[in-house]
Amino acid sequence: MATNINGLKNQIMQLISSNVTTVQDVSDYNKVVFSGFPAVTVTVAENENEFWSVGENQRAFNFDIDIYIQISKSTQSVDDNARQSAERIMGNVVSDMIDAFDNNVTFGGAADFLRAAPSTWDNLEGPEGYYRHAKIRLQVVQLYTTS
Repeated sequence: MATNINGLKNQIMQLISSNVTTVQDVSDYNKVVFSGFPAVTVTVAENENEFWSVGENQRAFNFDIDIYIQISKSTQSVDDNARQSAERIMGNVVSDMIDAFDNNVTFGGAADFLRAAPSTWDNLEGPEGYYRHAKIRLQVVQLYTTS
C-alpha cells in the first residue's frame, strides 16, 4: 500500500460528508470563515512510523478533526440557551462521527485499521464569534511492505 496522506484526508472528509448529515461545512484546512455550523476542519497533525522488520513498517497518520458550533457572534452576548443548544448539538455531531469512523475502519481499503478516536472539548473565540469546539484525534494505520 503506497502512502497517500491527501488520499486518506479525502476519505475522512467524504466519510464525514456522507455520514454526518448535520455538518454544514467540511474543509481540508484550518478555515477562518465558515459557510455554516456545525463546521468541521480536517488537518494532518503528525505521522508515526514503527519499524517492524527490514521490509515492513507500520505507518500511523494522525488527523485532527476540529468541530465548531457557533454560540454567539460575541462573548459579550452569550446566553445559557445558546450554550445549552451548542452542547447538545456537539454531543450529537461527535457521537455521529465516532460511529461513522467505527463503522469504516479501513476507509474502503485505503487503510489497514483505525485506532480509537478520543475527543477533547472546549470553548474558544474566533473570527466569527464564540464557539463550542471539539477535537477528535483520528489515527489511521497502514502497514507498509516493500516488494
